[in-house]
Amino acid sequence: MKNSQTITKEVFGVFTPYERANIPELPGVYIYKNAQGDILYIGKAKNLNKRVSSYFSKKPIYLKTFLLVEQIKLIDIIVVENEREALLLEATLIKKHMPRFNINFKDGKFYPYIKAMIKEKFPRLIMTRSHIDDGNLYFGPYTSAGAVRTNLEVLQKIFKLRTCRTLPKKECMEYHIGRCSAPCINKIDEKEYLESFEGALKFLSGNKQDLIESLQEKMKNAARELLFEKAQIYKEQLDAIYALDEKQHIYLSDGGNLDIIGISSKNGHYSITVSLIRNGKLTGKLGFTAHTLNKNIVLNDPSLILEEFIANRYSEEEVTPYGIIVNKDFTEAAQQLTEWFAENEISLTVRPPENDHENTLLKLAEKNATIHLEQQLSEPDMLEALHLLQKELNLKNMPGSIEGFDIAKWDGMLASGVSVHFKAGEPDKKQYRFFNIKARNQQDDYIAMKEIISRRLKQLLEENKSLPQLLVVDGGNGQLNAGLEALKELSITNVDILALAKKEEEIFLPGKKQSIILPKNSVALHVLQRVRDEAHRFSQYQLHRRYQKKLME
Repeated sequence: MKNSQTITKEVFGVFTPYERANIPELPGVYIYKNAQGDILYIGKAKNLNKRVSSYFSKKPIYLKTFLLVEQIKLIDIIVVENEREALLLEATLIKKHMPRFNINFKDGKFYPYIKAMIKEKFPRLIMTRSHIDDGNLYFGPYTSAGAVRTNLEVLQKIFKLRTCRTLPKKECMEYHIGRCSAPCINKIDEKEYLESFEGALKFLSGNKQDLIESLQEKMKNAARELLFEKAQIYKEQLDAIYALDEKQHIYLSDGGNLDIIGISSKNGHYSITVSLIRNGKLTGKLGFTAHTLNKNIVLNDPSLILEEFIANRYSEEEVTPYGIIVNKDFTEAAQQLTEWFAENEISLTVRPPENDHENTLLKLAEKNATIHLEQQLSEPDMLEALHLLQKELNLKNMPGSIEGFDIAKWDGMLASGVSVHFKAGEPDKKQYRFFNIKARNQQDDYIAMKEIISRRLKQLLEENKSLPQLLVVDGGNGQLNAGLEALKELSITNVDILALAKKEEEIFLPGKKQSIILPKNSVALHVLQRVRDEAHRFSQYQLHRRYQKKLME
């Protein structure tokens, strides 16, 4: 991608929300910042004045908009020559600063990935529903968990990869039925195993032809060196790939590589399906969801969402298709994106379908996008749930950010605690924290709870970060009082706190003699349960890791 310095631009100025009338009616990029100068959101506009004013002219409909607007204190404006330059500058700045409120194209919880555990000595492939920056490789997201399981089963049969979490001391049943090469007992050396694993990665990347040619060459070399058992293994792998290939329908007679993008939208929510055509065959589907920050006409335009999705996804792809197919309704956006890619030396064309085959594939992608959008919208509205939570419990704040706390012990020892963070009702795992209890009396739950709440809030204060609007502690009145003591010692008065007990799902609030029990089907209760249960899951996971480490010492 070009560096943003190549754009002819003018830093027009810095405004406050009250000075927005002075923002020029020109194309450019706007940058929202909070009181500390942190970048909250970066956007582009054909008319900067209209776009920025739209955020403040109405009461926000969506939770993210509400959380964003209340934090905006400064607005940086950069004027450029035209919309295309604005798109390029916006994409460059978003990648550089990664603002937390920008449109987030992500897989929904129903979209699984295949994770390649490349950091292990003998790597494995597993299915996962989370995609984190942990140094491993991820393929997907896929729109079907069944498709992921089928792929994993096929790959295990072909490449005989291990499936065990830790290497056992003796061979397992998978080895005896011919589905694992048993690196645990040295039936295969590390180099040979890694070659098989590399083949699996090629398969997942859609590079089947490269994989076939590589296996053919290895088979010939093994036969030439009279290594007939090894040659037979390569032959069996080739036969399995050929058999799988025959089951796939030929979608494009010219054997081309295309991405077919279908988009579906409703009430500011978007679902995007990408059908991957490699060597003329449908090799997979990727699914994404996107949430807008505002329901004004411009931001609610699917064309804008599609532009941002394609610009962000394909500007950094190591392997790009020859072309991208989109609905003919997006012809203008397609032309603009094609020009933008050309300017950035990316050989990629965005266009509408050119024949019946492509049109059929596009309709299938759009149908998949609609199905997953309906699944997404069938879930309770999170903004409504959080407003209801505030109303039902008479909280000071609408709990847009929540932290949950839990204590864990193993047989009366190894006391530890955790905090988990939820933003707009969704877990934000980058802000999860683990604490070893330092108190002398580690077995006192109340002392331990007070300690981890104090330490977490001190961290946030020292780092000059925003405090959560609600604290949820696992337990009853004792744990609640421990949390209140921590807040008092830190002179924090603007944060709500409550305790949630597991047995009857009782809610304990400061100053209330009686606990509150919400109906079992209350969406407000479900929010609290989700935070409490996630804190418990994370604490048990961390405790188990620590216990295993102790056993290994």
